Amino acid sequence: MRRRVDEAVGLGQAKEKSIKGKAGEVQVWSLWRLWLKWTLLALCVLYVVTPFLLRLFPGIVQHLVYSHGILYFVDLSRPADLGLNHTANMYLTPEEGVTLGVWHTVPEKKWKEAQGKGLDWYEKSLGDGSPVFIYLHGNTNNRATPHRIATANVSSSTLFTLRNLNNVTKNTPVTVFWMLQVISSLGYHAVVMDYRGMLKQITIEMVVYELEMVPCQIQNLLGFGDSTGEPTGSRLIIDALYLYHWVRERSKGSPLVIWGHSIGTVVTTNLAVKLQEQGNPADGVILEGAFTHTLQKRYAHPFAWYYWKFPYIQYYFLSLPKEKKAPVPNDENLKKMRTPLLMLHAEDDQVAPFKMAQELYSIAREALKSDKRIKLVSFERSLRYGHDEVYRDPALPGIVREFVQTLAA
Repeated sequence: MRRRVDEAVGLGQAKEKSIKGKAGEVQVWSLWRLWLKWTLLALCVLYVVTPFLLRLFPGIVQHLVYSHGILYFVDLSRPADLGLNHTANMYLTPEEGVTLGVWHTVPEKKWKEAQGKGLDWYEKSLGDGSPVFIYLHGNTNNRATPHRIATANVSSSTLFTLRNLNNVTKNTPVTVFWMLQVISSLGYHAVVMDYRGMLKQITIEMVVYELEMVPCQIQNLLGFGDSTGEPTGSRLIIDALYLYHWVRERSKGSPLVIWGHSIGTVVTTNLAVKLQEQGNPADGVILEGAFTHTLQKRYAHPFAWYYWKFPYIQYYFLSLPKEKKAPVPNDENLKKMRTPLLMLHAEDDQVAPFKMAQELYSIAREALKSDKRIKLVSFERSLRYGHDEVYRDPALPGIVREFVQTLAA
C-alpha cells in the first residue's frame, strides 16, 4: 500500500514539474516574442524618424559623415609630441573671425637647426630655395593622421598642408605623419593646414556634395581640429588660396607644388585654375586618389550603407538648396588647367576607382597637349595601398623628386 502511495506521489510531482517546465518555456518564448516585436517596432520608427532628425539637426550628419569632432586628446599645437621635432604650429587668419591651424615642416636636413627655433625662423626658412609643398588632405582624420605626416616628411621642403584635424587617433602617425616624413626626407618644405571648421555644425550642402559628387570623403576638410569658421565648398577654396599666397610671398621664387589627396584634389584643381586665371600659377600639381564628378554607389563611408539601402532618404538631402558657388569637379577643372601634373593612384582604390584616374589622365593630356607635362603613376593592386597608403611605396620619394626636377628644366 505504501509503495503505491509513494508511486502516486512521485507521479504527481513529475507531472507538476512537467507542467512548470512547459509554463517556463511558454514564458521564455513570450519574452522573446515581446523583445522581437519591440525591436522591430523601434527599427521601423528609426527608419521613419531618422531623415527628419537629419533634416532638423544637421549636426548629427556632421558627426555621422565627417567624424571630425573628436580630437582624441591630441594637442595639435604641439607637433613635437607626435615625433615631428622639426615642425612648427601656427595660425593664419584668411578672414575676420576665421582661424586656420597650420603645420610647417622644414626639410629633414634642417631638423637640428630647427630645434628651439620660433615661428620667425620657420617663416624665413621658406625662402631658402628648397621646394615648397602645400598639402591639401582628404576628408577623414586630421593633419596628425599617419599617412599625411608621412607624406609631408617625404618632401619636407616646405610643405604646407591644410591639416586635417578631425581624427587624431592612435593611427595619427600614419597619414599626415608619413606624408610629412616623405616630403621632408626629400629636402622640401611641407605645409599642412586644417580647413576652416565650425565645431558646432556643418552645412548640409557639403554633405550632399560628398554623397552625390564624390565617392570619397569631404569630412576632414570641414570642421576640423582647431580651425574656426563656417565651412562651405567655396570657403575651402578661399582658405587654400590664402595659404598659397601666404607661402608664395615668403618662398621667394622657390618651386611651389600643390599636393591634393582624395577630396583635397577638388580643392587643388579649383585652386590651380584660379591661380592660373590670376596669372600666378603653381609650379606643379600632384593629385593622389583623385576622382571625377561621377556618382559612385560604392561610397566607402560607414554612413553610406544607410544612404544607399534606404533610397528615400536621398530626397531629404537632394531637395536642399545647393551652394551657389560649389567647387567645380576635377574633370571640368582639368580641361582648363595648364600646370604640370603628376597623378598617383592605387589600382585597388575602392573609394576612387582606378578607372577615374585613367579618365582624368585622358582629359588632362588632351588639355595640355603634351605627354611631358603630365604623368600617371599607378600602384599595382597586389600592393594593397587602397585609397590612403600610397605613401608606403618605397619608390614614392624618387617619383616625387623626379617630378620636381622636371619643373626646373
